[in-house]
Amino acid sequence: MKLHTVGLSALVVVGLTAWQAAQLSAQPSTALPVVAQLTLHGNTPTLAWSPDSKKIVTNEAWDYMVTPKTPTSVKVLEVESVKVTQLSKVQGYHPFFIDDDTVVWGHSQYEEPGEPGLFKSKVSAPSVERITALKGVNHTLPAKNGQILLFSGWPDNNDWIFVNPQTYAITPHPIPVAKGEWIKSWDYPKELVKDICIQKVGDVSVKTDLNAISVTLAGKEIKLAGKPYRYEYDGADAHHKGPVKACLSPDGRHVAYFADGPRGDQSEYTLKVVKLR
Repeated sequence: MKLHTVGLSALVVVGLTAWQAAQLSAQPSTALPVVAQLTLHGNTPTLAWSPDSKKIVTNEAWDYMVTPKTPTSVKVLEVESVKVTQLSKVQGYHPFFIDDDTVVWGHSQYEEPGEPGLFKSKVSAPSVERITALKGVNHTLPAKNGQILLFSGWPDNNDWIFVNPQTYAITPHPIPVAKGEWIKSWDYPKELVKDICIQKVGDVSVKTDLNAISVTLAGKEIKLAGKPYRYEYDGADAHHKGPVKACLSPDGRHVAYFADGPRGDQSEYTLKVVKLR
């Protein structure tokens, strides 16, 4: 059942091929080419590849309970054409693809502006649809069973639940919680989650350290340009802080990562896509 459609216009930016060509020609012969990049703002960046390895969804968002200092959005970057499609002008947390053309994300009571809920949109025909009546959607993840796993916080307080992306039916996740025990949205049930930040495909692997990102290709380690963006939200547990991981495309032909921007306040960063094969 569709609850309602949120009237958010889509912004599509096309035609960065001249920039792309300049970037390729400027690359040293020993370097891996940066084939696409996108400057973003916020301080909680995430990325996810589409299953067909052709697109990346990312966000411009700020910490929970923080008034955004810059415009917010959910955006999709198409790697080959370098086309950017804006799905939403409202910040979304942990957006990811449920198929090659559909993105889902959450927005909780703690963020502004915009109404809370679980949302989805097609990339080919952007139109944001709220797909549940939930308000406290704090964390969204792809489940191994093909459903959406999300943390339902205040005011719904359902803890971790599944949402069927076709029927929107809601079911609790199967791990019982002791009465009165608090499950934090940071600590998701990893055994139920499909890994969408792939670290190894065949003979290709990627490693993200505090100050560098490198790929190993056919046994040779190559350092990528720029320092990785570091997540430093004060409210997060220590083991969740640090550099945001680089992610291989499912076919292992590209790697995407966030590089630090020129500012010292972490409000600007760059999504870079490097061709490996």
